[in-house]
Amino acid sequence: MAYDRLTTLFIAAGMSLFMSATMLLVNTGLTPDFWLMWTKNWVVSTAIAYPTALVVVPLARRITQSVSQFYDRGERPAVGVNSRSFAERFNFIDEWLCTKKYSQL
Repeated sequence: MAYDRLTTLFIAAGMSLFMSATMLLVNTGLTPDFWLMWTKNWVVSTAIAYPTALVVVPLARRITQSVSQFYDRGERPAVGVNSRSFAERFNFIDEWLCTKKYSQL
């Protein structure tokens, strides 16, 4: 648990480091007080990014797990009423390609 939170902190701090520097450089250019402004922006953006990452990372893991299960099984996740597999949905293509009408062309 502590390992995950520390990893999330490093990821949030690293991403906010590059994003705050890039956005400040784009918006103000390389001014004489760029480093001071960037340090202030980085501290503020990290303070926002870390709690945001604590919420977003578990959601991203769940979504990734759902999507990867979809591709591993070859099926669509059972969200609605129709939960046929991907292969069943596009089986008509194979049937159409294997018909005598197509082979005679």
